Amino acid sequence: MAKIGRPLSAERSKFNLQVTFSNRRNGIFNKASELCTLCAAEVAIITFSPGNQVYSFGHSSGNDVINRILTGAQPQTSSARQVIEAHHNAIVRNLIAQLTQSSELLDEEKKLSKDMNMLLKPTQGQFWWAGPIDEMSKPQL
Repeated sequence: MAKIGRPLSAERSKFNLQVTFSNRRNGIFNKASELCTLCAAEVAIITFSPGNQVYSFGHSSGNDVINRILTGAQPQTSSARQVIEAHHNAIVRNLIAQLTQSSELLDEEKKLSKDMNMLLKPTQGQFWWAGPIDEMSKPQL
């Protein structure tokens, strides 16, 4: 015999809705905070609860971000943000220099390999040890 559950009361349903909203709101605010920290983004979030309460999150400040959007003003860079951007730019320049150097070394190695193959090509038929290893017999190896 299957149990028939009684329907949730309206009060219980509202409570569950508020709990779900609070958990989701906290999750969204945490993700927004991570986004601000990791990407130096300016974020503003406004949410309305099922009970029509207003909750907001803003970095650096919700009002500052909203005012900047409404007025179309450019963001003011703080000294901390300038330091972070300078650090990121220095890292990017260093990585670009490493990439350029590695690319140049790779090109040099390719040229050397091509030159070596050109030098070895005429001798491959003369000496058994100059041939490809894949084609050698066990005694030759």
